[in-house]
Amino acid sequence: MNLTTDARRPQSVADRLNQRLRQVTERDPKLSLLRGIPMFAELSRADLARVAGLVDHVTMPEPGETLIREGAPNRTLVILTEGEAEVSLRGKVLRRHGPGDLLGLPSLLDGREAGVTVRTVTPARALVASVSQFESLRAVADLDLRMRSSLTERLRQDYLTVARPGAKHPASALPTA
Repeated sequence: MNLTTDARRPQSVADRLNQRLRQVTERDPKLSLLRGIPMFAELSRADLARVAGLVDHVTMPEPGETLIREGAPNRTLVILTEGEAEVSLRGKVLRRHGPGDLLGLPSLLDGREAGVTVRTVTPARALVASVSQFESLRAVADLDLRMRSSLTERLRQDYLTVARPGAKHPASALPTA
């Protein structure tokens, strides 16, 4: 058995497909944006390419663009890539989000109306996915679990923010009847 490789040997179908995938992924600007977002950074090249094919790149040149409206159906996942957005509830600002943050997850996961309003506060760029694109995204690698984990971590941080100074557990900060 000869273990040396022959440079004249034709490439296998898998080799040609991998080479083509590398060429396509190197030209798609969405891939470099996705690689910079922790949730997507560890995905394989093939999974990143699938995600890139499922999202659209949008630019919001003016601050004040409403991305999600409290009490209205939400049909879009927003992944900020540049700029900042503010989350408010009944007009009170709760937090600011920046590049790499995913917005709209709760209502997309549970199908209910948006619980908050999200508005850009700077010019921004984002990757966005419609409901059907979002459902397809959930099937890529372990993104469904990653998105749910991200949402759980955000909820945990919100609890800690609400907790009174010195409270041992966030629930102890809740008003008593």
